Amino acid sequence: DELKFQIPVVVTVSIPPTRNRELWWIAAVWAVLVGLIIFNATRRKQSGALVPAQNVLLLPSRESRDETLQTRLMPHLARGLMNRFVRALISQRAELIQTSETGTEQLNELENQLEKITTRLQTRQSVYERRIAELEKELAAAEEENRELIRAKLHETRQNLERARAQRQ
Repeated sequence: DELKFQIPVVVTVSIPPTRNRELWWIAAVWAVLVGLIIFNATRRKQSGALVPAQNVLLLPSRESRDETLQTRLMPHLARGLMNRFVRALISQRAELIQTSETGTEQLNELENQLEKITTRLQTRQSVYERRIAELEKELAAAEEENRELIRAKLHETRQNLERARAQRQ
């Protein structure tokens, strides 16, 4: 009861102006110390939690772990690991499906390009074959013309030869 009724005593101290700088430094050091003490106290409160908020799959520290807590947490941890595993499988499956679709699209594009190239080559080949046939016909016609010219030339030469013989005789 006596402690409840303490009367504050106000003490006035006159500080010489040269010591103001020293007092400010002392006050700053005390403020930093008080801040560190408060920070350490709040950190201890946070570390006393069962599971850190950042990672649900971590077990509590060894000091606070006991058999019942561990047996109660195991199904939750197993479910969390299973969920993480299933999510990883689903994301890998989605990536594989996307890769497969991309590959199929690229294959279809290649098939279309190959079909266009094949069509062009077949068209060129048919044009070349027609041109070869035309050139063979022209060659045959030219050969026939040459034969006729040669025959005509031979006939003319024979006639000239006979005229020359007839003139000599």
